[in-house]
Amino acid sequence: MKNITYLLGAGASAQKLPVVSEMPTRIRKTIAKLKVRQGNASYTPLKRSPIPNEGSLKSLYGDLIDALEWLAYACDAHASIDTFAKKLTITGQYSVLRKLKITTSAYFALEQELRGFDNRYDAFFASVISASGSFPERLRILSWNYDNQLEMAYSGFNNGLDSVSDNALGLRMKTKFSRPRSTTGFCVVKLNGQCGFQEANGLTQYNFVDNITNGSDLDSIDTVLLNYGIATYGLNVYPTLSFAWEEEKNTQIRIVDTAVAETKDTNILVVIGYTFPFFNREIDRAILDSMPNLEKVYYQDPYASKLINRIQAVKSETNNLEIIPYEDKDQFFLPYEL
Repeated sequence: MKNITYLLGAGASAQKLPVVSEMPTRIRKTIAKLKVRQGNASYTPLKRSPIPNEGSLKSLYGDLIDALEWLAYACDAHASIDTFAKKLTITGQYSVLRKLKITTSAYFALEQELRGFDNRYDAFFASVISASGSFPERLRILSWNYDNQLEMAYSGFNNGLDSVSDNALGLRMKTKFSRPRSTTGFCVVKLNGQCGFQEANGLTQYNFVDNITNGSDLDSIDTVLLNYGIATYGLNVYPTLSFAWEEEKNTQIRIVDTAVAETKDTNILVVIGYTFPFFNREIDRAILDSMPNLEKVYYQDPYASKLINRIQAVKSETNNLEIIPYEDKDQFFLPYEL
């Protein structure tokens, strides 16, 4: 029996969420929708700490619209959000980095509320989960994505639980901010954390919206907005979107070490929608070089044939490694060894 690891990038959510090249346009479309809602929003102060006393839904809409316009400009000016984040880290602009994380988290929460989840996750879970509801113990998932697509899709297989948090537990999900717990077999490791925030003591974590819907839940937009205000104005609140290369003081798990420990016995690697960007190379190399028994890589991407050399550049030893491109994007690839 082979041990199989999936490595997911932005392309794995591309049927609902934008890839890098689409970000500025999609953000501006969301801004246009928010401006319509802002026009009908109340001026009544929310009186919700830590939001300023005069803060209302209308004023919060204005704050978020301004932040999203800033984010769209940042996406125009940089290769990706991750690139901008790395730049801010190198230059020590941590308050701007915090703004980037909070605004990005709110944006992805809004996109998910408006568009739902990529149905390819649904088909994937239906294929790999047994009739008794369990995952194969020899399957792992590593994700570079900070969205909640996995949790949203898994809700339909988890007794209908409609909480992102509950479904993260069901997926045995691990991030930097997870409570340390010993697990064996299947798990999901989110290398960049997820869209949300936590209190400074680390005891309580929040998603920008925790109630799972599959698109068009306009009422939840106000929930995203309120949580955006709490995350923005809260002095003792920290984003749980945390890039894998960041050193965080208030985390409980070293996420790269966790990813290595969970996947070191991998025989088959399935890469979906991930292009191995240069700024992630050290981490990708640490993970792939810690797979001494890796025999085969299935690389699913519309441009997989042209991107194979990126895997070869990341992994130190590829002489005996079979790399198979798979360019269809209708469903997630399921290896014959599964």
